[in-house]
Amino acid sequence: MKQQGFVLVTTIWILAIIAMAAGFFAMWTERTIQTAHSLQDDVQAQIDMHNTKVSIIYLLTTQRFSYAGLVIPESEKNNDAGKTDEEMFEEMLYGKNISYLPLGSEILLDDRVYKGLGQARFSLQDESGLLNPNRASLGVFDRFLHLLGIKLELTAPLIAKLQDYTDLGDYHLINGAESYQYEQRDFFPPPNKLFLSTAEVQHVLDWKQHDILWQDHRWLNYTTVRAHGLPRLNTAPAITLQAGYGFDEDTAKRIVAAREIKMPHNEYVLKETTGVDIELYVADLMDVMFFPSNILRLTLWHENLPYMQRLHLRLTPAAHKQAPWYIEQTLRLPMMPMYSKSKLYETQTVFLNPKLSTQKDM
Repeated sequence: MKQQGFVLVTTIWILAIIAMAAGFFAMWTERTIQTAHSLQDDVQAQIDMHNTKVSIIYLLTTQRFSYAGLVIPESEKNNDAGKTDEEMFEEMLYGKNISYLPLGSEILLDDRVYKGLGQARFSLQDESGLLNPNRASLGVFDRFLHLLGIKLELTAPLIAKLQDYTDLGDYHLINGAESYQYEQRDFFPPPNKLFLSTAEVQHVLDWKQHDILWQDHRWLNYTTVRAHGLPRLNTAPAITLQAGYGFDEDTAKRIVAAREIKMPHNEYVLKETTGVDIELYVADLMDVMFFPSNILRLTLWHENLPYMQRLHLRLTPAAHKQAPWYIEQTLRLPMMPMYSKSKLYETQTVFLNPKLSTQKDM
């Protein structure tokens, strides 16, 4: 009887161990499958982002621009009927027989969110709609810093330190800071050269301590080191319109809203659609104020990934023996709520919406 009892207990223990092993194996198998699915999703997300990126760059380098933004192939298909590739390229390069008036179906360059391939998302921002800290001046940057949440009495000292950081000499501006003041606080001394990235501004004395500038990458989203002059009226966000032109909040929002209905291409259309009167003293300035530039910021992300990719592009269609574009900088950033929660726009081009190709073939 004792032997039978021992055998029974041993059998029960063996069965229990086998059951536990089977349970652990089932858990390991489930986790392995979940990991494989997650890796597969990540790979697909990377493929979607890459394909979206190359499609956009292809469009940027093969299609023309209007005052509204990037003209997509479908919107001018009828205009190109019967033309050779050489004729269309010549028109794009030299502007022959082309109207640059808005068509209403462009991909806009104001950082709005578009649907890419798969679950990828992208936005294009004309960087000439942003502000350049290398050209920081009282007035524009006073307003800009205050709009970002800095008290007015602190804006002038911050700008003076910014200017001292990038100027070529050791001339000490009022409220500014030179090398010895950085050394006193164990900071690296200023390099006395222009910023290569707007993120470098955090190295300027007293700037990094103002957390409100860096929340949600606000400073990074509204600034660039590549822009010249005032922000482009058709691509600038409301906050840079306010800072650059001294508009109040209502006027800036009215301009942004009017662009949705009728994209202005001169000061008269701007006044007609918004009531805002801007005097342009130089005739050629009209294009500079309204037409997109060749410096663009492409932001890419995917619903299944926690980060974003940002590329700073320069278009060079007339470059001799060089590519018609090049990437000046690539950044990897955490996912920003201002993009993930933004309204999503569809793109009416087969390069970013393959369903259109299927529908046309039917």
